[in-house]
Amino acid sequence: MPIGPVDLIKNGESGASVRAKLNLLLQGAIDGSLGSVTPEDLDALVDTIAPERPKDFELNSTLVPSNLLIGTWAPSLEDDFAYYELQLKQGLGSWIGYQTSSTMYQVSMIPNTVYTGRVFAVDKSGNKSEPSVEFTHTTVADEIPPAMPVGLTASGGINNTWLKWIANTETDFARYEIFEALEEFPAPTDESTPSYTSQTNAFVIAAQDPEITRWYWVRAVDTSGNKSPWSAPAFATTSKIRSEVKVTLVGILFKPGNAPNGNRLTWTAGQITFGTDGSVPTSQNIPSGFVDFTGPTLYVYYVLGDNKFSVTTSLVTMYSQDSVLLGVYRGGNDYQSVEGKAYIDGGTILAQTIGANQLVADQAVITGAAQIANAIITNAHIVELSAAKLMAGTALAGSITVSGHALGDVADYANDPAGRINEALTQIDPGKILISGGTSLADWRSGGDNTKINGGNIATNSVRANVLEIGARGVTATGIAFSGNTPTSNRVSWTAGTITYLDDTGATVEVVISENPIGAMWTDATIYIYWAKGASSLSSTTLPSTAFASNNIVLATYKGGLNLSTDYGRTIIDGQGIKTGTVGADQIAANAIRAQHIAADAIQAGHLQAGIISTDKLAAGAVTAAKMSVGSLSAISAVLGYVDIGDANISRLTVGTSNIAAGAISDAFETSQTGSNQVSLTVNHGAGSPRVYLFYSSELITQNNQTGAAIRYDINNDTDGGVIGSMGMVNPGVNNNDIVTASSFRIFVPPSGRTQTTFRISRQALTNLSTSARLIAMVLRR
Repeated sequence: MPIGPVDLIKNGESGASVRAKLNLLLQGAIDGSLGSVTPEDLDALVDTIAPERPKDFELNSTLVPSNLLIGTWAPSLEDDFAYYELQLKQGLGSWIGYQTSSTMYQVSMIPNTVYTGRVFAVDKSGNKSEPSVEFTHTTVADEIPPAMPVGLTASGGINNTWLKWIANTETDFARYEIFEALEEFPAPTDESTPSYTSQTNAFVIAAQDPEITRWYWVRAVDTSGNKSPWSAPAFATTSKIRSEVKVTLVGILFKPGNAPNGNRLTWTAGQITFGTDGSVPTSQNIPSGFVDFTGPTLYVYYVLGDNKFSVTTSLVTMYSQDSVLLGVYRGGNDYQSVEGKAYIDGGTILAQTIGANQLVADQAVITGAAQIANAIITNAHIVELSAAKLMAGTALAGSITVSGHALGDVADYANDPAGRINEALTQIDPGKILISGGTSLADWRSGGDNTKINGGNIATNSVRANVLEIGARGVTATGIAFSGNTPTSNRVSWTAGTITYLDDTGATVEVVISENPIGAMWTDATIYIYWAKGASSLSSTTLPSTAFASNNIVLATYKGGLNLSTDYGRTIIDGQGIKTGTVGADQIAANAIRAQHIAADAIQAGHLQAGIISTDKLAAGAVTAAKMSVGSLSAISAVLGYVDIGDANISRLTVGTSNIAAGAISDAFETSQTGSNQVSLTVNHGAGSPRVYLFYSSELITQNNQTGAAIRYDINNDTDGGVIGSMGMVNPGVNNNDIVTASSFRIFVPPSGRTQTTFRISRQALTNLSTSARLIAMVLRR
């Protein structure tokens, strides 16, 4: 209740109004006009009571129409309710928050993955409830396998093999499985046990024996355990450092300085023999040939196994092939025979293998595969890097994937380590530091650390009196006035003004805000009018996640008509009119109250007249009226102990999915036949799949000269085809003209879209007996 002349501090009241009431408190304390003021009196001035924790929180998931995790909970019944804060985490990851005003929220999920959730309720004063009971849910598993990996390549190195392929893009990707074999056939099956697993689309297999060809396949596995088909195979042969190849030329002679210009090198036909130590030499016949020198040095070489000599001016071309150098020609008579041996000419060394403790080069060109056991590289430009392990002081990359997760997701998991720590023995005492809503310890919206007392004014972040704490965010809006239903119906507009706040350094910053005479149009969702830090205008949105972003402050909310609530705006008193967010009073005396919405514990009136009364729930001991006229009556549920309707005129009554015709609740149809005649019965049952009860009976007049003769009647469905029921009789042959009867029934449910079905009675008999049959169809509409 109020303290003397000091009224209650309302939810969303402006900072200026709060300071004015505090000034009254201080002045009353100085002159004694307030009498005795207890800490409890001060505490009652502000709302410090948090809402009740939300109840009935649970998580569910669905794969239709998309992979969604759905959180639901019971609604908050607080009068000053503002919004809910839903927090979710995947596995052992950190909590991620979502704001919503609804009791249901859905986010994209990964199938067959563990999620934990909890929800808080927040009121208009910023009080936050205790969390709901945490709910852990494993999302439903899908049955859709990942795509088959493509682009698999295998590269053999010295005692190892490198594999790589195009990465899968499924959001529920879990791992790759790799199968290794020494033969291409048979290929692995779905039940084959993988040889290796990998989280990335590159894999190296080390410590392999050299000079062995191996075949590889890869498949993708998702979080639900679905496996893709095995990829197309790839193979590679491991290598080793090649032994020195020795060559011998038999009958082959090189002759330089030949015509036509003295720069031609010729060689005669003969035989080349090559091989390594300990191996069986190989011989190959070589034809005669020549090459003309035109400028760059010519290298004559032999590719092992070829049937001719080759010539090039590029060492890169020569060494990219499995070859040996035979000679070097520089024109005229300058020919140097090498024949596979090392060749040193000035600053040039040409050899099959170079062994050194240290190799220093200004520029090194490696044409084939290079395998370095241990290397220190100061600066390298690498187009593509495949590594089983990467160690770096600094790594700059557009995207890095760690164990199947993007590095950005890994960073999110580490944002709040307290949750993981508290799951073990070491605990972080909650409540010591509380940071929520995207703010920080030095948040600009929370004001500075200075307290100023200037005469009767107090400028501070908080005022404490035992248990009293009033937050003054250090943000002041001046001259900004909001108006509902202006300039047109269901539109909110605002005037120009200024916003003053304390920045992170404690300095005062003033921003001029432009007016918006057109404003925002309300349709059905709450409009949040907010200011983004540093902006020169206000913005509006219907998305709470946008309005309550970390750098935004909500100044007002608008729900159409005059339903305008201002947090940092102004109260306008113009003549006899008052425009404000909240009016608090023990009693309001008025000739008329016009409002879009009235919330009250009770309304007492001698006469209550309204065009429309809308309510979620109407509870009354009794409703008595001489006449009740309702244009449209809608109710979620009702429990009626006894209903006495003297007279009712219902033009159309729909129950379930079937319509009940006026003046009837069922229809009956009947037909009969004698002898071998077939008769049909069309039943007009109407749409909506009502139940059709089919009762059928037959009679047989006995004759003793046809003892044991059998007869059968079939009930045929001529609309759909087929027999839906039968009944049979046998002539006992004891007496003539005795009557034997048979009967049966069936329940038939037609398709929902059909309005009639035709049935037919047919007789099956080998003798001509005296018989008759009858079919009755009764329609029971739902």
